Amino acid sequence: NLLYGEEDMMYALLSWLDEIKFQYDEFTVNIVQPVMSAFFSSPWALEVQISKLTANGLEVPAHIKNSLDRWKQAAESELDRVDELLDENPDDIKGRLLYCLDYLEQYTDLKDKRPFKVLVFTNYKETAEAFLKIARKRLGNDACAVFLKGMNSDELEMNAELFQTKSRCRLLVSDELGGEGRNFQIADILVHLDTPWTANALEQRIGRLDRLGRNKDKPVCSIVIYAQNTIEEQLISLWHSGLNIYEQSLSGLEIVTGEIEQQIAEALKDDVKNGLSRSLPIIQEKASQ
Repeated sequence: NLLYGEEDMMYALLSWLDEIKFQYDEFTVNIVQPVMSAFFSSPWALEVQISKLTANGLEVPAHIKNSLDRWKQAAESELDRVDELLDENPDDIKGRLLYCLDYLEQYTDLKDKRPFKVLVFTNYKETAEAFLKIARKRLGNDACAVFLKGMNSDELEMNAELFQTKSRCRLLVSDELGGEGRNFQIADILVHLDTPWTANALEQRIGRLDRLGRNKDKPVCSIVIYAQNTIEEQLISLWHSGLNIYEQSLSGLEIVTGEIEQQIAEALKDDVKNGLSRSLPIIQEKASQ
């Protein structure tokens, strides 16, 4: 994946974060988590996040920005080849957005004649917009709805209505706005293009489907997209093996989620690369107690 630029970007970020970890207060919450969360979403999300940190006075080295430019160019080039890669050369796919769309086309009923509904969540508007672009190209404009911050109430209501009532509308792409107050229990599956860094945010996503009115014989199925052998995989292991969020409600565990998030922050500051994996047994013990 080095030619694609993502792996090179990750190592550059981790090395830089490790170098500056004692220079800033609230380092993990204010810098590590925002940067790595955006990185494990898309280059466009990371670009916006780095711009925000720069505006707040953080000095980002030139080699980080150069690595980001190379990754973004490679990602944009890949999205321009969406039809060729999905139809002819799926083994050449490098980025998570095309990987996700390939999975949906190959292993779900997204393109079947019967109505099949997919709710796609991401933390970032930039990632949502990039994924929506290729989804519309593959499925058609009528098959895709969108639910994002910045849309007015009429637009949000119209898109939610399309997804819930129109059989031709198969896909709803949402940022975290869709995790607050809306009920999409009609969806067949839930796709996590990226993963929240708090247990409550992740459960809010799942809770959009796990509502009254959902068929009891139809459990919420989460499709989780992640990069293997990375911090992101460690985080997902924490949510899955440590708290079992994908399988059951957090009900009763709210009392320890604050402690768990503090444990995550401390683990990342101690060791950005591997701290989460070493903390997993501690977090599992807290949840068990």
